[in-house]
Amino acid sequence: MKFKFMLCALLLPLSLHAAENRCGWVLNPTPHNVWLHDRDGTWTISMMGDYLEETPSLYRFSEAFADESQVVRNNGVYGYACACMKVDVDKERERITKIYQVNQLSLKRCQDDRAIADYVLD
Repeated sequence: MKFKFMLCALLLPLSLHAAENRCGWVLNPTPHNVWLHDRDGTWTISMMGDYLEETPSLYRFSEAFADESQVVRNNGVYGYACACMKVDVDKERERITKIYQVNQLSLKRCQDDRAIADYVLD
């Protein structure tokens, strides 16, 4: 019994900080301004003058723009795409604090998701 309790006590902190998978629109309208909009709301990845420089993993957001055929450029080199990200979040501040992995999806995938389809308009 003690072993089970100790094991649970050791594993509990790991489950509290487990990375989440979040899928939705990745918005990069201007330099250093980046958000992920998913079914739960809008998560800040970076804002101009914010902490992006201090958190190198956040630059991984650019992997959501790898396939140009699945990117909408609406401000020069800036725009939006659809992606899933494995991330750590600060739910209270609605921020993504670390990006582990990014998988770009087709634009159609987000367009067909009723929870977020109308968020981005051309």
